[in-house]
Amino acid sequence: MITLIGPHQSKRTHYFMQAAAILGESVTALTHPQALDASLTSGIVKIDPPVHNETNIRKINAIGLDYIHFLQNMAARPGIT
Repeated sequence: MITLIGPHQSKRTHYFMQAAAILGESVTALTHPQALDASLTSGIVKIDPPVHNETNIRKINAIGLDYIHFLQNMAARPGIT
């Protein structure tokens, strides 16, 4: 069982799902917000970065910090290694 955390409409997700289907692997896809509430204590978890269209350099740092906070929250969960 593989859980893929990331944007559903990204190319990265599309290609990962294709590869998993070819290998016969079961994949559950979750968005970043969904993953914060999901039980992830078994199986493999793959986390992809968020997709954004921001071009303002001043705002890109905030997007990066949001992703870092997400990863820190995930790492702090019990049962996640």
